[in-house]
Amino acid sequence: MSISHPSSRNNVINNSNITITSLSTKAQCKAFISEEPEEEFRHLCDWFTKTAWIAKTERQNKTYLLNKNNVIIGYFTISIAKIQLPKIKYSTRYDTYVILLGKMYVSSKVRNEGIGTIGLQVVIDIASQIHELIGCRGVVVDANSNVKTVNFYKKHGFELLNNNPKEKTQRLFFKLPDEI
Repeated sequence: MSISHPSSRNNVINNSNITITSLSTKAQCKAFISEEPEEEFRHLCDWFTKTAWIAKTERQNKTYLLNKNNVIIGYFTISIAKIQLPKIKYSTRYDTYVILLGKMYVSSKVRNEGIGTIGLQVVIDIASQIHELIGCRGVVVDANSNVKTVNFYKKHGFELLNNNPKEKTQRLFFKLPDEI
């Protein structure tokens, strides 16, 4: 499967019945219909319906919508961040630029259908393209600390940067492949 990021021209990725589009209207935020989310994910649904449009208009991040059969079933946000990585393991410098996967949510009605994986692959593809243009070390996410969420990211090549189960989030890092 070959996935590229939504171009600025049409902002659409089509993968069978899943499309990924860029947030483009405030009405999309209001149209987001989610079942009553689990308590640990409620903040993600609330953020989208109440704050996503403001973040877009202030250019704080880029929000992409995950659609199935023309219904919004989730979203993810990305932005640029400067973080410190362990010097020896990843870089010759402490500070490095990454794509920050700020938020990612997939409705529980469609979880385990590969939709989150499709969204995550788009994020990694965007990071790779940004690396080619201006430099980028990888993708970082501060994921919800529940085991299923952390294991989802680990399954896709992310490594824990901190491992403190008492924290609400765990920081994980996906290192882009080194250039040849």
